[in-house]
Amino acid sequence: MRVYVEPGRSAWMKPLQRGRVAADPPSDPAGWILIGSPETTPLMRDLCKRVGFQVSQGQLSYAGTTIDLESGGAIALVELDEGRRCVIALGKVALRPHTGRAQLVVVDRLGRALRARTEPKTTGLLTHKF
Repeated sequence: MRVYVEPGRSAWMKPLQRGRVAADPPSDPAGWILIGSPETTPLMRDLCKRVGFQVSQGQLSYAGTTIDLESGGAIALVELDEGRRCVIALGKVALRPHTGRAQLVVVDRLGRALRARTEPKTTGLLTHKF
């Protein structure tokens, strides 16, 4: 995926910024990893609202878990229209976050999951139909 980092947020989600980082914001977020803050960018505000992230004064809250975006982060796969998707990422982490199968994850500074959301696994290894 292509990556866009909001100006002033270059220290956020460094492990996701491998490869080519675009200088200009995308007109259409589909297929992009967007790194930024909903407090300063209207597009990020809308995307964070869709997944349930609440950000205020550098603190992110999701489902009863609150983290400081200077020492933790969050990543979410956002469903757009017509099956299109983008990824949003917020906060500072030292290591690449461990998301597993999660579509949304809140992590600590070391990328360890604190809270996550995923779809149930209904087929494949370790599943059984009753």
